[in-house]
Amino acid sequence: MPVNVNQFTISPVKGQADLSINPNTLGAQVYADEAEPLVPGQAVKLVDSAGGVPKVTAIEEDTDDVFGVVLYNVKNASFPALQALEVGAQGNVVYMEADEAIARGAKVMYVVDGHKVATAEIGKTVLGFAYDKATAAGQLIRVYLLTFSGVSDSDFTAAALVADSDFVNVAAGTPATAGGSSPTAAQVDTGITNATGALVTSTNLALTEIQTKLNAVIDALKDAGLMASA
Repeated sequence: MPVNVNQFTISPVKGQADLSINPNTLGAQVYADEAEPLVPGQAVKLVDSAGGVPKVTAIEEDTDDVFGVVLYNVKNASFPALQALEVGAQGNVVYMEADEAIARGAKVMYVVDGHKVATAEIGKTVLGFAYDKATAAGQLIRVYLLTFSGVSDSDFTAAALVADSDFVNVAAGTPATAGGSSPTAAQVDTGITNATGALVTSTNLALTEIQTKLNAVIDALKDAGLMASA
């Protein structure tokens, strides 16, 4: 929203920082190869550059890691290549434009088209959480930024629990030896069927599925950095 000098109260502007303290307001520079000027409220990612201040470039996909959000100032409406700017990062609260109705406290993701925010979807990078409630698209809401983490909504969802199993699959792998013998998986299944019938075979297969899912959970925790890999 443009600033109107005749208004009695200044309305919030997209990309404006809020609250008394925003400790992670960082100085940066638009990357030299940036084709389009960056604008307030636009999410950016960090460029792997050597020397000088951090270089930033526009987020292209809603799965990109977010470094921060371009902050508004009264001097610049946009920031072309090589222009200095300020970026709001982890822990800052910034006014963003809602792309839809958003519940207060909901995790939000960045919407590249229009530089907006929407309720986070599975597999998308979480930009932060809604500090305010949006009842419709186009409203400005405050977003508490959760950048640098690379956290996505897939880290703790069923979609992440599909990794291959490291467990010995009793129905499809070689079971542990017993009494010096090493029967095949087929021989084990045949023995179970002949000895106790289809009920125990079904239980055996169910335990195998549980083992597979449990291992997938462990893999997801390792990938998310919440469990040691060794």
